[in-house]
Amino acid sequence: MKLNATQLAAVKRQTGADPIEDGSDAHGQLSEAFGDHTFYVSEVGLLVPEAVEAEGADPVELILVAQWTDDKREAMERIPPKQTGYVLDAGAAEA
Repeated sequence: MKLNATQLAAVKRQTGADPIEDGSDAHGQLSEAFGDHTFYVSEVGLLVPEAVEAEGADPVELILVAQWTDDKREAMERIPPKQTGYVLDAGAAEA
């Protein structure tokens, strides 16, 4: 799922996380590997948002699609998509 500007701002307010910038080399490589998504890197690995049925204006769950291969977090390996249970309201109005 590719987030729009409003959704990006809502996720930023709720998590403090910035996505990998569109147009960057990393984003291009990730898009080739995983499709057209908004990508977030976390302490557990690479996350992408997916629409879910839940309360909220625009609920999305962050799905883990790659994990770090070592404690130094220098490389990741692709894994089968794994639900994180972390559901955000990507349509939440700014408070």
